[in-house]
Amino acid sequence: YQIYSYTISATAGQGVVLHAYSSSNISISLYRPNGAPLVNYSNRVEQTLPDTGTYTVVVAYSPNGVTGNFKLYYAQGGGSVSDGTLASGSTVTKTLENNQLASYQITASAGQGIMIYGNAAQNVSIRVYNPDGSLFSTASNRFSETLLNTGTYTVVVSYSVVNANGTYKLY
Repeated sequence: YQIYSYTISATAGQGVVLHAYSSSNISISLYRPNGAPLVNYSNRVEQTLPDTGTYTVVVAYSPNGVTGNFKLYYAQGGGSVSDGTLASGSTVTKTLENNQLASYQITASAGQGIMIYGNAAQNVSIRVYNPDGSLFSTASNRFSETLLNTGTYTVVVSYSVVNANGTYKLY
C-alpha cells in the first residue's frame, strides 16, 4: 500500500486544482492546516481553500494493495503557471496526457472583456482565477466574461472527462 504526501501553502479563498493519473484509481485527500480532513476524491480535486496556512495533500492508490507509478498535476490560483502567458489574438496548441493540466496567465484591467475558446475532440474545461487566487468562473469550451479586477489572472485548462487526453487549441 503506497501513500505519498505533499504540502501546499495557500491563503483563504485561493483555488487549487489537483489531477492524478495511474493505471488504477488514485485517491486524493486534502487536509486543512489544522489537520482536519477537507475533501477526498478519486483522481481529481478542484477546491476553494477555506483557511490560510499549509495544507497536506495525501495521494494513495484506490483500492488498497495496488502499486505502481502515478502522475500528479497541480495548479493554484494566483500561483506560478506551467505554460506561460496567453496573448490577445494568439492561438495556443497543446497536447495533454491523461488527466493533465495546463496553466497560463493573463494580465488584464478591471472592466476588460475576455473570451477564450477551447477546441478539441472532447470538452475543454476552462477555470479562471482572480489575481488574488480565488475562483472567478469556469466554463466548458468557451469562456466569455468581463473581468472585475486589474491584475494577473490564472487560467487552468484540462479535459472535462477524467482520463481524457489529446490535443486542444485555445483561441
